[in-house]
Amino acid sequence: MNVISGFPIDGSYEYIKKLFSSRCTHIIGNLIIYGLHPSPNGTEPDLGFLKSIEEISGFLIIMNSSIREIPFSSLKVIRGLGGGYKIHEDLPPATLLIRHNYDSNRILYRINFDQLKAIENGDVYMFDNPVGCDLVGGLVFKNLFTNPAEQRFHNSLDLDLPILNSTLNEPCQSSNPGALLASNGGRCQKRSCDWCFQMPDQGPEREEYCCHPSCLGGCTGPQESDCFACKNFYDGEKCVESCPKPTTVQHYRLTLNVRFKYEFNGFCVNECPGNEIALNFVKFSNEFQP
Repeated sequence: MNVISGFPIDGSYEYIKKLFSSRCTHIIGNLIIYGLHPSPNGTEPDLGFLKSIEEISGFLIIMNSSIREIPFSSLKVIRGLGGGYKIHEDLPPATLLIRHNYDSNRILYRINFDQLKAIENGDVYMFDNPVGCDLVGGLVFKNLFTNPAEQRFHNSLDLDLPILNSTLNEPCQSSNPGALLASNGGRCQKRSCDWCFQMPDQGPEREEYCCHPSCLGGCTGPQESDCFACKNFYDGEKCVESCPKPTTVQHYRLTLNVRFKYEFNGFCVNECPGNEIALNFVKFSNEFQP
């Protein structure tokens, strides 16, 4: 696990590239992709460092960029913690904002969200992008929402998002016949549990099976180690509801738990990171969190 906390206020492309060069997988905080354009000779910036990112705990903004592709090819979860990005006083906060990605000569053609499984909180806004829903391959965002009754997808080709008449939860209509229009992600269609999986080689009418309750975004099997992502905490290769507590009851006596782990931003860890302090099993942080 490689974790990067926060985001530089005056960050530049070169600084961010250096920051993420350690194959970052989890971003604690928000990520803003803004103003990425080819050089005057047409050379595009190397964004390979984005391919390892699997989770963003805050919001993601992609705006005012005209490179051909942004490769979030491993991104599974955008959690939207911290309240989201306030796009307008009359609209709910954004967890994902994709806006105005072009200049006078070039446009952003694709954002690779092929592995995106869940958007845990907040709304999605996509507007003022010349290729429309082709930008995300016709991804059905409402199937990624963990609370579809409250989360919304706002979609418009207009330069400005119509505040009162914005389209809500309309699926993207991609011109690509191979797009993900029919995808339901890991959502259950027949069972009452949130996330399901299907066994291979069962024909077109494959039976649904529930994922483990600790899973988020789907799974490949019924165990807590089969989850695409974790709803609460990662404990090694498993998803758990909570980390091992500092004490346990054995033979009617309260004893120290040798398996105790600290809770750190969705992970169970044996030791606090260098800039963290554990006091009476409560974690305090002095790190910058935007």
